[in-house]
Amino acid sequence: MAKKLTEDDLNLIFQYAEKVYNNDLVRREAVDYLKQHITAHSPFSLQMYVDNYKYLRDGKAYGRNMGGKILEYFLIKILNNFGIDALTKAINSVYFHVITYYEQTGKKQNTDILIGKKYANKYNITTKFDNIFDTNELIEQKREDEYINNVNSLIDDNVEKHYERKPKKILKKQRVYERDVKVALRALANADYCCELEKTHQSFIRKTNDKNYTEPHHLIPIFAQEKFGDNSLDIENNIVSLCSNCHNKLHYGKDIEEDLRILYENRKELLKIAGIHITFEELIKLYRQ
Repeated sequence: MAKKLTEDDLNLIFQYAEKVYNNDLVRREAVDYLKQHITAHSPFSLQMYVDNYKYLRDGKAYGRNMGGKILEYFLIKILNNFGIDALTKAINSVYFHVITYYEQTGKKQNTDILIGKKYANKYNITTKFDNIFDTNELIEQKREDEYINNVNSLIDDNVEKHYERKPKKILKKQRVYERDVKVALRALANADYCCELEKTHQSFIRKTNDKNYTEPHHLIPIFAQEKFGDNSLDIENNIVSLCSNCHNKLHYGKDIEEDLRILYENRKELLKIAGIHITFEELIKLYRQ
């Protein structure tokens, strides 16, 4: 049975995980150093802590459950050293981990949920921990994650910039509405890779190229496709470019009406061109479902 990590152990893991995250050390060198100074846990566990820290900082699901003590320690350190935005990303990482782990194993990570809810509530970070095991939410979140990951992996400098002018037809019997990555790429290029709510919102440069990091978001949610007949919602006219924070806010935030109104006013004419007609009140109802 592994011994408990001391405060000094936890601090050392955090320091070297941060070095790896900042590319000051490669993971192997960090883990080699940690295993020489920490005997409480195995080298595999130490490597997993280093990896999971990166996922917390990036707001992505981490693969293996690392235990409540070190998870909470990481969250506190992230908040104290990097602020509330970094903590928000980390809380989202916990959320994505829990739903991914449940989907893969059928097991609920109750400790992670309690810790995630604790810090989300304490710092007014909006999440869906209370409804986390809703089946439809799990399926839709997985599709959304895969969609954004595919966009991120394919984006390049040669994306053609144009808005979809003609409605794209869909099969009437279709029930699973897939998202076309190429359409999303063009939509991000249309916006010059800026957040369409506020161009000055800070982001970061993608690892794969020199483009500013933003994410595609269907203004009219894709699940509402049946309400619009043969006119597909998966077109550039309906896809907005958002920074990660604004994107998460629209999915998980409480006070989103003002943001939606800005996006709607900027897009309503383009939607009409594509044969998509919706009032702002109807749009709000879709987000409140």
